[in-house]
Amino acid sequence: METIRRKAMRAILFDDARAEILLIHALVPDTGEKLWFTPGGGLEDGESPLDCLRRELAEEVGYLGLDSLPPRVWVRSEKFVFMGRHYHQDEDYFYVPVRRFETVERRLEAHESETFLGLRWWPLAEVLTSSETFVPGDLGRLLAAVQRAASSDTLPSEPLRVGR
Repeated sequence: METIRRKAMRAILFDDARAEILLIHALVPDTGEKLWFTPGGGLEDGESPLDCLRRELAEEVGYLGLDSLPPRVWVRSEKFVFMGRHYHQDEDYFYVPVRRFETVERRLEAHESETFLGLRWWPLAEVLTSSETFVPGDLGRLLAAVQRAASSDTLPSEPLRVGR
């Protein structure tokens, strides 16, 4: 079976005032698993990372305030099956501090609409203690480290490679 190789950009939308992160809840139709993950998606041909982040944030959560490319804090490579197709996806995660905003009607692609379960601002403390499934799997610990680094203005100059 052919594996689709793609690059994706993801935004860690962190409301530092409340220590909350905006996450998407979706169903993996191939497994029935329900996951929470950061907004973002695949880089289209000729698209810059900034343009990809802007497009994905507008489509998925209605956020339009990204003016420049934020700090890249994590990279991740993952193989998965989605709707019967095999993917190998390399992801860049960007730290995007925001003021909490109300999400608006999303402009999702057909496959996204079929699997989309909702959005939620998650307090970091709840991510750390929840039994829900997050991507990456150690999201709470990773977010806590990003929050500490951002608070002390010590975000890494090179992104951390994160796992599943």
